[in-house]
Amino acid sequence: MRKYLFALLLLASASASAQQEREGAAAKPQPTEKQGAQSTEKKGAQSTEKQGAQSTEEPTMAALFKAMPDSLMPYLTKNNRLDMIDFMEANMKAEITNRLEGRTEMTALTADSLSLRMNETLRIDMKKVRVQTPVDSSLFVIQVWRNYQINEHQTEQIVDVYSSAWRLMESRLERSTLLKRDEDLKELPQF
Repeated sequence: MRKYLFALLLLASASASAQQEREGAAAKPQPTEKQGAQSTEKKGAQSTEKQGAQSTEEPTMAALFKAMPDSLMPYLTKNNRLDMIDFMEANMKAEITNRLEGRTEMTALTADSLSLRMNETLRIDMKKVRVQTPVDSSLFVIQVWRNYQINEHQTEQIVDVYSSAWRLMESRLERSTLLKRDEDLKELPQF
C-alpha cells in the first residue's frame, strides 16, 4: 500500500507543479512601453545577481550520472560513465567495456532521464522526478528502474528512489512477471 501512495504522491506533485507554472505564466501582466524601458534599466543592475543564481540551477541527468557513487553501479567506473556521456553527446554509439569485461551501452540520454543496457539480462532506466517538499535541499528525486530478465519466461522490475545526493530513500519490488506458454495455460483447471 505504501508504494502505491508514494507513486500517487509523485504523480500528484508533478501535475500540481506543472499546473502552477501554467497559471503563473497566464496571470503575468504584460508591461507597457514605459514599464518596458524601466525594466530594461533594472536588468543591467540585476545581471550580476542572476549570474550567482545560475549556479543553483538543477543539474542535468548527465551531471547526476557523473556524480553517482561507484558503489551504486559497480559494473561501471566513473571513467566508463564519462565516456558514455561523451559518446552520446557526440551522437556516437555509447558502448563501453565494463569491469566484468562485458559490453554496456547507454541507449538514451536526455536532460531528465537516461537508459542503460548493462548486459543481456539487465536494463537500467533513471528519471528525475519533481517533488513538492525539498529532499536534501533539492526539489527532485531520482527514480532508478532495474529490469531483470530472470529467464526466458520471467522478468522482474525493482524501483529505487534516491535523493539528489544519491541517498537511498526507498526500494521496492515493483513487478515480477512469469510469462506462460499457451500449452501451460491449457493445462490449468478452468473455473
